[in-house]
Amino acid sequence: QANFTETASLTDTEILRTTCKLYGSIFAILFVLFLIVRNVKPEIFNIKKTYEDLSTPVAEEFFGPISWIWKVFGVSYHTIAEECGMDAATTIRLFEYGVKLSLVGVFNSIFLFPVYKFAGDQVAMATYDPVKELSLSNMKQGNLGTIATTVAAYIIFGVAMHLIDKDFEWFTAMRHRFLAKKRAQNYSLFISSIPESLRNDEAL
Repeated sequence: QANFTETASLTDTEILRTTCKLYGSIFAILFVLFLIVRNVKPEIFNIKKTYEDLSTPVAEEFFGPISWIWKVFGVSYHTIAEECGMDAATTIRLFEYGVKLSLVGVFNSIFLFPVYKFAGDQVAMATYDPVKELSLSNMKQGNLGTIATTVAAYIIFGVAMHLIDKDFEWFTAMRHRFLAKKRAQNYSLFISSIPESLRNDEAL
C-alpha cells in the first residue's frame, strides 16, 4: 500500500525519467552483451553460416563488429527474399513500416508540443510538471488547440493508409517475382487421401 501511494504521488516527468533509466539501462546492458557474444560466438546468431549446406553470400558477410548496425540496411529486399525467404523479407518490411509510423509521430510532436504548451490552459498543478505541460492534459475541454491533435491524428492515419497501400504493391510484385521462378515448389501440388482406385493417370 505504501509503495502504491508513493508511486501515485510521482509526477509524469518523474515516472518518465525513472522508466527511461530502468529500461534504458537494461537495453544498454543487453545490447553490449549482444555485441560481445556476436563477435565471440557468431554461430549463435548466424545459423546459415554455421552449416555449410545452408550458407549464403549474405550469411558469410560479417559486416564488422559495430558497422553492421548501418551496413545491414544496404542489403536489398530481393537479396533477403532470395537467400532468407519471403517470410524474412516481409517481416523486415513490417518492422520498417513501424519505424516509418514512429517517425510520423515524431514529426507530429514538433508542432503538437508548442501548441500544448503555449495554447494550453496552464492547468493548475500542485507540482510543476514539464511533461504534463507538453501533453493534451494541459488543455481543457473546448480548447481550440485540440484541433492540432485532430490534424495530427489525420496525418498519422493518412500516412498509415498510404504506407499500407505501397506495401501491398511491394508485396504483390515480390510475390509474383518469387512464384515466377523455376522452382519445384512453385509448380507442384501435394494431394493426400486419394482413394486407391483413383491413384493412376487414367482415373485422374
